Amino acid sequence: MFEIRDIKAPTMAVTTPNGGEVWDIGTARVLTWKATDNVGVSTIKLEYSIDGGSTLSLIAALLPNSPSSYKWVLPNLVTTTALVRGTAKDAAGNTTVDVSNAVFTIRDAKPPTMAVTTPNGGGAGSRAAPTG
Repeated sequence: MFEIRDIKAPTMAVTTPNGGEVWDIGTARVLTWKATDNVGVSTIKLEYSIDGGSTLSLIAALLPNSPSSYKWVLPNLVTTTALVRGTAKDAAGNTTVDVSNAVFTIRDAKPPTMAVTTPNGGGAGSRAAPTG
């Protein structure tokens, strides 16, 4: 008798965001992917980068493959070089990674606010004395 081992890695494709999107900080966006395996995908891990992939931060881990989506609230970080990376893992520990095909933008869409911190031109009702 012999044991059959699963040596085939799953497939993984990040489908949203996939490049060119412009998303606002603090908004909820749905990340999507397609992952398959000859036996079955056990878990999905999602990460993001704000520097074109040099560093990664965790979005969520141990997600089920179905549904193939996750609602993510965007971080309070502005960048034009964001990426999402997804990792699919099967029960045998085989993994496959995919990254957004191109960078996307996370922007601060709130208009800047301005506050006057010191009175301008003296106190209320004051006038400059005429000269001459």
